[in-house]
Amino acid sequence: MQTVLSFSSTRASAAAPSMDSQGPQSFKELFIGGLLLLSERLKAAGFKHTLYSEKDSASSTWNIFSAMPSERQEKILSDFHVYNQVMQSVLAENLDWSDNSATLWAAIKSLGVLPSNEVFNNLEPDDVIEIYRNDGLQVFRNMRFHQICSYNLHDLFVRPWDDLFIRDPLVTKEIQKGAGIVFTPPAAVVSLDHIPAHSMFEKDSPSMFVMRMKERYLAPLKDKRGTILYAVAVSKVTVLEKERTHLIFEETGL
Repeated sequence: MQTVLSFSSTRASAAAPSMDSQGPQSFKELFIGGLLLLSERLKAAGFKHTLYSEKDSASSTWNIFSAMPSERQEKILSDFHVYNQVMQSVLAENLDWSDNSATLWAAIKSLGVLPSNEVFNNLEPDDVIEIYRNDGLQVFRNMRFHQICSYNLHDLFVRPWDDLFIRDPLVTKEIQKGAGIVFTPPAAVVSLDHIPAHSMFEKDSPSMFVMRMKERYLAPLKDKRGTILYAVAVSKVTVLEKERTHLIFEETGL
């Protein structure tokens, strides 16, 4: 649930449209096919939240995607391809997705990078864990993330963060400062304990969750040459009960 700055581009090769008996598939068709397959595999592996289903084909997000230039559609498909590869690699390990350490380690191995000891020493069972590439792309989200976020996967790839969430911009600025540090040599684990617990709102989701968040830390992931390619973001998030959400709006003024 972080907002990470863009630093450099390590873009993966775009997934090329495939050919079938009906001719070349569109980027939308390829994207939907990948979403359905990944969602089905994650659900079979124990995910409680369906990340994408056939009924989501009527989502207004697809209108946004279809209106985009083909180059932008291709970039989104390429980004999903990177994410899909990581998640499929973790699935191949047949792990318990509630085991944060095991699933995070499987994701890190698939990326070919090395973590610091602090990444695992400080993990807790109810942490929300994400991995970001150094250009800001999320390449991994743990099961807890999808328990506290009611957006489906296509929304997270197609729509800008500001279209999805509301949060105090001062909090976002502090997180971005931490991202700047964690991606700058010599990189080290960056504590975010100084950021107070805060609320974040889903703007246009199926459940319109209001979340109470406490950022914990960012940790760099380097290749064997010491180049910082990714960062792990760890936070605590609780979804508030519906009857409490109006009080949060009054407190924050957001």
